[in-house]
Amino acid sequence: MNTKKWPAIVFPLLGLAVFGLLLLGERGAKPGPTGATTATPTAATTATPPPRHAASPSAPTPAAPTAPTAPTAPTARAEKTAKSELQATAASPALPTPPQPTTANPAGEAPAATGEIALFFSANNMGELVDCGCHRNPLGGLARRVRWINERATRYAAAAHVDCGGSLIADAAISSDGPGQAASRVAVYLAGLARAKTLALNVAPAELAVEVATLRREAKRHGIALVATNTVSVRDGSAVFQPWILTKIGALRVGILGLSTKRPPRRQVLYTAQGFALTPPVEAAQAAVKALRGKVDAIVAMTWLTRDEIDLLGEKVPEIDFVLGAKDTDLTMRAEFLGRGYRLDSYNKGKWLGELRLRAGRGAGGRWFDPDLRDRLAYDQGSAQRQIAYYVKKHADEDKAGGPSDPRGRTFEVERLVGLRAKLGRVNLELRGTIDPPDGAASFSAKMHPMRTSLPEDADVVAHVKAHHATFPPPPRP
Repeated sequence: MNTKKWPAIVFPLLGLAVFGLLLLGERGAKPGPTGATTATPTAATTATPPPRHAASPSAPTPAAPTAPTAPTAPTARAEKTAKSELQATAASPALPTPPQPTTANPAGEAPAATGEIALFFSANNMGELVDCGCHRNPLGGLARRVRWINERATRYAAAAHVDCGGSLIADAAISSDGPGQAASRVAVYLAGLARAKTLALNVAPAELAVEVATLRREAKRHGIALVATNTVSVRDGSAVFQPWILTKIGALRVGILGLSTKRPPRRQVLYTAQGFALTPPVEAAQAAVKALRGKVDAIVAMTWLTRDEIDLLGEKVPEIDFVLGAKDTDLTMRAEFLGRGYRLDSYNKGKWLGELRLRAGRGAGGRWFDPDLRDRLAYDQGSAQRQIAYYVKKHADEDKAGGPSDPRGRTFEVERLVGLRAKLGRVNLELRGTIDPPDGAASFSAKMHPMRTSLPEDADVVAHVKAHHATFPPPPRP
């Protein structure tokens, strides 16, 4: 035999033998349920328990799985993690929007103090039953306000609501209402007020654009007091409506007035046509305060007055603790000093709702104190000082460089600077006054709540408004 050729013969034969052995071993294996190969058990393998995730040796082998087998633990965790990350990515937009309130009692807000009461107030609703219809950030709606008050009232020992007038007609002197429309609106509006625990409505010119008999009937039906401190009969000078009311909210005795202005004169036809007249607000308020003296813990004036009339009222009738509302609509985010009392306004069209929180106390000459006022005034002082310094330096640098590049913008900034200096002067004056509450003194706080269209609505009020609009469709919005 040629020894040089035997490797060429032996090596292929050895390869074929190894291949045959491998083939026989592969045929002796059984397919497991998951499709993986599992060796046929022998005495050696049955003596040792199989792994936890291996198929049981005694279980029959299905021809075809009917459902996918659960993945092993590491795979399940991986899939769960991936799914959670996917959901988190889908739920988190790239530019998150500020959260919108869905309840009047957000989680985390400090609870009301023991015995604390709330007086909610609105003003100048101008005949609006739904939101203002503004293109950007629409606010308002009677049904939202009612729902908010009812939810929020549960925080306190007691709560009530007052409407400061100017609420039933958009323009009391120029009404575009059809026959019966104003009366229908009054019925809907007062029904809503009744559901909001409303004590009183200030009878301003907008409230006299409807027949007085209708106004009286609906107010009586819903238990709402019509208050008009300076509205009298031309015939004998007697009060046409209630000049004031004395009520208890919780344990607090509260006297409530209602004052209206003669301005502009064109609205006086609404009074003269009824045989009514308006007396000077200060004189009427002084008479009411005299009648209430010693009987109340707080005096509140609902007003439809101009700003200068309100300032005069604070000076001449310092016994009034809180002046709410105004003819010249404004939004006061914090209470403003007014003589010994304070002024608050909730703007118009029901866009904002005011909340006055009262905590009874003793001593201090009957005054009410805002315990956080000094901190807020200090913040306002620092803010005004920083803005004034910014504009002064900016204008000085522009003047050195040859003048402002935007003269129109400079005019606006100069006006802004004048306003900031006036504000700083008022804040400095207030900080020098007696603003820190003595121990145990009566105290208050105030909030303004925007009535966003995302807020829930009172279902009954919604039904009333829809029925009214079915008969008197609102004008199309621009």
